[in-house]
Amino acid sequence: MLLFCPTCANILQVEEGPKCLRFSCSTCPYVHNITRRVGSRSYPKRKEVRHSCRTLHHMGNGDCLLNCVRLIIFLISLG
Repeated sequence: MLLFCPTCANILQVEEGPKCLRFSCSTCPYVHNITRRVGSRSYPKRKEVRHSCRTLHHMGNGDCLLNCVRLIIFLISLG
């Protein structure tokens, strides 16, 4: 699949030709007829889920609750 012009490296545009759609360059006379379906898929890697104070895993942890209380007191003192 061509996305960039091989002669000038500009991005190709899709235009309607006399018989079919085609890729064309806006700066040079390069034209490539599209004869089959063009497409691509990418599957990004999933990120790891971070645990927070709300998960059951940390509910028994007093340090997390203490940090949340400290944050709330700090935010109240600012306002």
